[in-house]
Amino acid sequence: VLRRAERLPTSALYIHASLADRSRLSALKLLLEQHRGSTPVYLYDETKRSLLRLPERYGVALTAPLIDELIALFGARRLAVK
Repeated sequence: VLRRAERLPTSALYIHASLADRSRLSALKLLLEQHRGSTPVYLYDETKRSLLRLPERYGVALTAPLIDELIALFGARRLAVK
């Protein structure tokens, strides 16, 4: 029987989002605060076509529950773990 890993080995989380979507960004902020950790988070702003690194206080513990919530919020194609 295979079990899902609680923590994913990674160096950074990338999220493709529009900074103009305030409601989605508010939901993201709450998620990041609930899953604090040391993995850096980057936002790709599709309107400005720029990559922004969030401050360290928004680093996350990259766990399966967090990924599931991010997929529900943004969709799997808008997330990358590298």
